[in-house]
Amino acid sequence: MIHIGVRRALIPAVLGVAHLVKGRRPTLAFIGAALVIVGILCLAVVEGVQLVQHQMIHPAADREQMVALLQRLEAGIGVKVVFLVMLLGLFLGWVTLSVGLLGTRLVHRAVPASVLAFLMLNLAGLEILSRVVFLIGLAWLGVVVVKMRDEAWLASERDDGV
Repeated sequence: MIHIGVRRALIPAVLGVAHLVKGRRPTLAFIGAALVIVGILCLAVVEGVQLVQHQMIHPAADREQMVALLQRLEAGIGVKVVFLVMLLGLFLGWVTLSVGLLGTRLVHRAVPASVLAFLMLNLAGLEILSRVVFLIGLAWLGVVVVKMRDEAWLASERDDGV
């Protein structure tokens, strides 16, 4: 259940980061947010396939048919494409948003650095440590956003020409 809760928090986190970035680098904000959201949608598809796989091991299921189904699923190109788009979207999107955050003066450089460290640690296979680093970075960003005065939000919107 915690895993699902973190997924639900990702969309507002992405949109919040994009809002902070759009004042200085609107193109990076748009591209980064779009990539991450596409990655999150593909992640939902991958998790749906995992739910189906979980049901395939039920004792009432015909084992031979389930094995054949799993082999067809893994041999097909569809799941591979979705998985690749998920990885690229999440990775490139967060890198883009982090680069955009580095250009703003609203947050300490440790916040985007923690997001980039999360990506590197995750690629290295250190999932638990990477998630802790990611949550610390996003929590720090959340504190910055909560403490930000209304004038700062309005100033960032005026920089956009809105």
